[in-house]
Amino acid sequence: MEKEMEKEKEMNNNTESVEQVQNELNNQFIESQNSVEQEDKATEEVRQDDSSRADLSAQEKDNLSEPNLAEELAALQDRFLRLAAEYDNYQKRTQRERLELIKNAGERTIRAFLPVVDDFDRMLAVVQNDQTLSDVVREGFSLIQQKFMRILSELGVKAIEAVGQKFDSNFHEAVGELPAQDESQKGTVLAEVEKGYFLNDKVLRYSKVLIGK
Repeated sequence: MEKEMEKEKEMNNNTESVEQVQNELNNQFIESQNSVEQEDKATEEVRQDDSSRADLSAQEKDNLSEPNLAEELAALQDRFLRLAAEYDNYQKRTQRERLELIKNAGERTIRAFLPVVDDFDRMLAVVQNDQTLSDVVREGFSLIQQKFMRILSELGVKAIEAVGQKFDSNFHEAVGELPAQDESQKGTVLAEVEKGYFLNDKVLRYSKVLIGK
């Protein structure tokens, strides 16, 4: 009888031990599930946070890049306009210089002939006043001088008007003074020592003059 009671008692103890083990296992399983859920929740929060940061970073990049691109585009457009304007000015300047060069290409040669023109003028004055020469000789000298001046005129050479004009340093070079007969002659060119000439619109040689004082 005692043995049966002890055996029953032992069985009861074993049953309690099994229940305790089961309870412990259940508790551990529940704790494990809770831990997994917490870890999943934390992972999800981190992922969402990373995603938010990534979206914010992309937005910040967009916000930063758009103004930079606009500024760069504006700078490139400004540079293009400047280069286009410089090139246009270069073309105009080159064309103007080329036309000027063509227009005045013979300047040195024509200037070298001006002393010959002076000699013609002086010789013609002598011939016209020399009564010992025949009319044919005087007319021949005059025709040669006129032909020479016509050729120079076709090349763009034109005499500068001086005598009777107000002195202008842009065209005249004063080499002396003469007494003025009245107030109107003061500062006026009264005589011409050496004739001046234009080549087209450019002064080829200044007129050397005497002005009234």
